[in-house]
Amino acid sequence: MTAFFTAILFFSSIKAGEWTSLLNSNRIYDIAPSDEGAWCATNGGVHFFSLEDSSFTLSFRNTDGLPHNTSRAIAITQTGELWAGTDLGLALIVPSSGAARRYQGISDTVFSLALSGDTLAVVTKTGIYIIRTMNTPGSFEDDDVFFFTPENSQEYSIRKAAWFMGDLWMATSIGLLRYYLNGDSTQWYAISKGLPSSDVADVCIEESMVALCSKGFARYDADSGFFKTVYAFQDPLPQFTSIAEAGDTFYVSTLGISGTYKSLFRYVESLDTLDTIGFWINASAGTAPHWMRTISCVRTDASGRVWAGASGEFAGDGLVVWDVKKNRVKVVDNPGLNSNYIFHALLDDNQNLWTAHWFAYNERGVTRYHDGHWENFIYRAYTENDTVDFDASTKITAVDSKGRVVFGGWWGGRGVTRFDPVAGAWEEHSWGASPVSNRVSWLAVDPLDRIWVSIFYSNQLRVLSDDLEEIAVLDWPYDYVWDLKFDSSTLWAATSAGLISYKPQDFVSDLEHGEFSERLLTNSKVTGIALDGRGGCWGATNEGVFHWTQNSTTRYNQNNLSMMENDIVDVDRDPWGRLYFLMKHKGLLVHDPAGAAYDTSAGLWQIFTTSNSSIMPGFDYTTLSADRTGRVAIGTAGGGVSLFTMPKYTDTTSEKISVYPNPCYASLGLPVRFTPLDDAQSVVIYTLAGERVAEIPSSGFRTIQGVKQAELGVQNLSAGLYIAVVRFAARSERVKFVILK
Repeated sequence: MTAFFTAILFFSSIKAGEWTSLLNSNRIYDIAPSDEGAWCATNGGVHFFSLEDSSFTLSFRNTDGLPHNTSRAIAITQTGELWAGTDLGLALIVPSSGAARRYQGISDTVFSLALSGDTLAVVTKTGIYIIRTMNTPGSFEDDDVFFFTPENSQEYSIRKAAWFMGDLWMATSIGLLRYYLNGDSTQWYAISKGLPSSDVADVCIEESMVALCSKGFARYDADSGFFKTVYAFQDPLPQFTSIAEAGDTFYVSTLGISGTYKSLFRYVESLDTLDTIGFWINASAGTAPHWMRTISCVRTDASGRVWAGASGEFAGDGLVVWDVKKNRVKVVDNPGLNSNYIFHALLDDNQNLWTAHWFAYNERGVTRYHDGHWENFIYRAYTENDTVDFDASTKITAVDSKGRVVFGGWWGGRGVTRFDPVAGAWEEHSWGASPVSNRVSWLAVDPLDRIWVSIFYSNQLRVLSDDLEEIAVLDWPYDYVWDLKFDSSTLWAATSAGLISYKPQDFVSDLEHGEFSERLLTNSKVTGIALDGRGGCWGATNEGVFHWTQNSTTRYNQNNLSMMENDIVDVDRDPWGRLYFLMKHKGLLVHDPAGAAYDTSAGLWQIFTTSNSSIMPGFDYTTLSADRTGRVAIGTAGGGVSLFTMPKYTDTTSEKISVYPNPCYASLGLPVRFTPLDDAQSVVIYTLAGERVAEIPSSGFRTIQGVKQAELGVQNLSAGLYIAVVRFAARSERVKFVILK
């Protein structure tokens, strides 16, 4: 029997704790040097590197007001504020306040910013905004804004913009575009105007303007209106990314050139000499020492320092600070995740967050986060294991009753590895030397600390004892395994075929003989499951959520739960019975079947999205983990991890708050009164069915003889039992009352 349930929805019941965004911030898109250091626009927010502290000392992320954590462009105002262009629009950072303000009306990806006095040019995917801030950047209301789209702009990409000679110059994939601000007209510069080639990657402005192209860089001559080549590249292979000038020396960054990872050109014009420079990374972010792989941007400051930022897809090598005069180089990484691409997240019982990653150059890795401290492990598929004696190419993690963390390998041919955080010891079990035999698609730990392992496309489940010895091999007649859970005697599996259970004849001593049951076969794969504690099972699919019991199956989807997205990628359950469903695009859906964690006696649904919370914006959600303390971790496909804490459940039936008259006769016309309400924020009234009847905010309280109270008119209410929830800053209390006619 399948049931379809129409839910009563409440949108303001849950009060989550503070949100934290955990990120890799070592892929640097832009750098803005200052006297004290440099601001960096990164894949993990905007950060300030202090020369005095020789470290990153300020950070701004979505939890601080940024629209998105990928920031591709920054510009410092004359009064010390910072404009930040992100993948979801523009923001103004005020460092002294520790907050960022979103600029309304711009929500596209911002690729470049150009600031001249009080005029800001914002290059987005759809066009260019020109904002005149009237020398009051912190006051958006008086800004003069206009928008224009260059002709045929869909045929090329704008890579960088800069102000020069009062006009806006834009480096594009087909030439250099000049926009005459006063005349509202444009002019193109390409090979016919002296550029070495038509594809322009960057421009730098010092005393003159220099344009960087794929075949060299050239200086603009205002008298002739033409460019003159400064240097023509001989090597056609490098992909040049940016250019900076200091005196008669030019620095050009690349995404890889001929030679051994030397990714920076230096050209001295007065000597007509060119050399290539590489930067050695000494164990940055937990990796083995290596050359900085690619550089996305290079800048110089007034003291002649060179600042270079690493490139990468979901990670990078950090920031280079090169004091050329003293010939001192410092490479700094910002502590954080190995990568922002999260395959799997696990909150263990020792307050650790473990994340399994993927990032560029065939590398995978694991990050361990505990109370602000980071430990990173990296595995390189085709070279060597960099940092630890285990397979950090893992995609899967699990934890046993002793707090030991179990990893399933992917590339390294090492099968299963287990880490004991207390002893600091590593153990492993592998099935031969072949990586194919040790590629784990999923694993889980049962109540006896045995490890059940699904080998990728092997049609088998293998079981390891607490001593990591193989004790059982089960033929697996079903498709790919996406999740495994256990009750006291049964294995439950989320598979591409549906919900499957396996009950051994003896769960302690005979695992290889037992019965498979096809509990629910679906047209779509089941990506995650959570046992309900009463013999049933909740499941996540790309067609919504199901709750299977012995008697029926109830389904929830967009048809009967409007806030839901059908594509559910993961599910978890906390000790208080709350269920967490991770939607691929919209965010987190929370269901409390008993109402215990909220403030009524009825089951409730609640949604967390970017519009009502600080959940990570702009990326698909991939993985979910809830622990025994109320912490919830949400992983993304490129955006890192959102971490927050749900309130613990305590019995909130109040013995301090009185309700009178109780029962209350509606026919008498008297209100119900609640008192005392000192320090209370509101009183919310519900029926037993969970229907929200009324809310009395603190502004509606009355003070009688020095005691605050609230009154509820009952003339229009039906007879029955009601629940009043009195909310305080850190708790809620409940009282029951009866209305009679």
